[in-house]
Amino acid sequence: MKKRILLSTLGLITILSVGSAFPAKADTLKNNNIIEHKNSIIAVRSQYPGIIIGTEVRLRAEAGTSSRVIRYLNLNEKVSILESQVKEVDGYKWDKIRTYNGEVGYVASQYVAIRTV
Repeated sequence: MKKRILLSTLGLITILSVGSAFPAKADTLKNNNIIEHKNSIIAVRSQYPGIIIGTEVRLRAEAGTSSRVIRYLNLNEKVSILESQVKEVDGYKWDKIRTYNGEVGYVASQYVAIRTV
């Protein structure tokens, strides 16, 4: 049984398989961004390549300026954006990111850009 997957940049995922099609909102996907439907298991890309666009940008354990600093990130450092603008705290919107050595934390959104590959 062949299955095809169509992904949309508008946050909707349409899954087509033999005889059935259903839309699912991307934000309803949980458990490592895997959705199960009948005999179909679909993995969804959950991270995007990012780049730090500031100097000595603080990677924090939680969103907020009073949260513990994990380390400082350098200008043009490559990261993965896991969630964009997930929280607004202390007057900043925060992105959840992963550094290329595996550290996960939060950075103010104004210091992260999507990197073209």
